[in-house]
Amino acid sequence: MEEFIGIFFLFVASLELLLLVNALIFSQKNKINIIIFIIIAIYAANHLFEFLICQFDFNDAIILFLNFSLISFLPSLSLLLALKFWHHETLLKYIIFLPVLFLIYYFTNSVYAFSATECSFLFVTYSYPLRSELGIFYFLLNTAALLFLLVKLKNPKLRYKKHLNWILIISISVSIILPFIIILLIPSINKYAESILNKFAFFYVIGLTYFSLKNKTEYLSEKG
Repeated sequence: MEEFIGIFFLFVASLELLLLVNALIFSQKNKINIIIFIIIAIYAANHLFEFLICQFDFNDAIILFLNFSLISFLPSLSLLLALKFWHHETLLKYIIFLPVLFLIYYFTNSVYAFSATECSFLFVTYSYPLRSELGIFYFLLNTAALLFLLVKLKNPKLRYKKHLNWILIISISVSIILPFIIILLIPSINKYAESILNKFAFFYVIGLTYFSLKNKTEYLSEKG
């Protein structure tokens, strides 16, 4: 069974790539959907990295550095998606990426501190600098996106945008906030936190794909 230890990661990566191709072909290429394409591509790349790490013992510090540098963009992209959907990005679209630049700068100076310490059929355990800080950043920005979207439910107009708004709320709640709560309640699985979040993120990818297919340019001009 050990010779197939990475096959599950490849399976999930393949599904995410199929969803990405589907979104690229059938959805409009507006600015909001482009953010979605990038998010899905990063999650697919992350699962592909996990496949290489576990299946071929590809435990290279530079590869892991690149992987976590990409992951660092995800919380900011999720918040940017929510803000841009409701036309509230303004200067925030630059500010929310400042922590990402700090993380990548720190990672660049600590490249060889990255390693994968354990592989199982479902999860990978990592060791890398600023692990807690990245987790807090990931949680806070996704929570901020969720709270912002919940506030927008009070808008009595724009029924179609509310439907898409609910898609984002459910996707973020199930795939990002829920696993964080589970990890907090069961400290013994904390060492698998990154990999658990990555697995739950598959539901986020499904939600984002559906969102992109329904997100039409004629609705983007509606402000709330």
